[in-house]
Amino acid sequence: MNANSFNIISKQTGIPIEQIFQVCSIIAGLQKQSEEGETVQTSALQNTDIPEKKYMGFLGGDISEVTCEEDFKREDLYQSLYAQGITRKLRRTLKYDLKKKAQEIGKRDLAKYFQERCDEKAAELCNAVKLKSKGQLNGKSDIGMDKRTEYTGLPKKCTGNKPIGYEWIATNEKTYTLEQHGDVSRVVVACTQPVVINRILKPLDGDDEERRVEVIYQEGNSWHTIIVNLEVLLNSNKAVGLSSKGIIITRKNAGAFSEFMASMYDNSISKGELKVLYTVKQLGWVNGSAVCRRWNNYV
Repeated sequence: MNANSFNIISKQTGIPIEQIFQVCSIIAGLQKQSEEGETVQTSALQNTDIPEKKYMGFLGGDISEVTCEEDFKREDLYQSLYAQGITRKLRRTLKYDLKKKAQEIGKRDLAKYFQERCDEKAAELCNAVKLKSKGQLNGKSDIGMDKRTEYTGLPKKCTGNKPIGYEWIATNEKTYTLEQHGDVSRVVVACTQPVVINRILKPLDGDDEERRVEVIYQEGNSWHTIIVNLEVLLNSNKAVGLSSKGIIITRKNAGAFSEFMASMYDNSISKGELKVLYTVKQLGWVNGSAVCRRWNNYV
């Protein structure tokens, strides 16, 4: 095996090259002992820092190596699940299968533990990206970063997943970020359902004193559309009122929700990804003559 082969294996598995060299050297030594009829000594392998499991099958969507509750308590499982070689789509599939297996092995408690560890790991990586980006950007905007919501099953009317700040993770299950308090990290949930600022409303017959936006959100298995003033989304005190529409906002998560909406709006505007829905406020006819009548949201 040449150096290029080691590089390829390291890139595909996420195992450092030096560990691959170490494993190969140990295997070669064990093979030589076996061929010479000597007793195979495994102490060298046992004393290495190489993890007992690397969950290599994750790269191909295989979770058969996960067989017991102990696996779900191993840090290696979560490192492998969030390794660079695992795409977002593959990770979603793996998480679904692993959570199902956790339910089978340890019932609800283990499944809950697995989800919490996944949230912590995702937030940890997100925070690492955040700190790294801050150092690279030197206080500049994060406009160049391609971080987006990861919602699936969006309705046809929706204009797609939207750019968000690098500190946020937004999936159908929940939207959250990480708060760092010294050495302790805490997951802060903004909402537990997909919410998208879909379009900006602009009147054709004058300026709109209150900027309005079209919002698409999921409630249960159904998607809904509402028109609200932007202030309702960005003001945490007013955001609580959205609960009457089916967007679950409480005093506890209102602040995080408004920060998330502000991040989505700011990044979407900066990248030119908020389409405009033109409206007219006044339109009407009486006896063949044009008169002014207020017709809101007439497109």
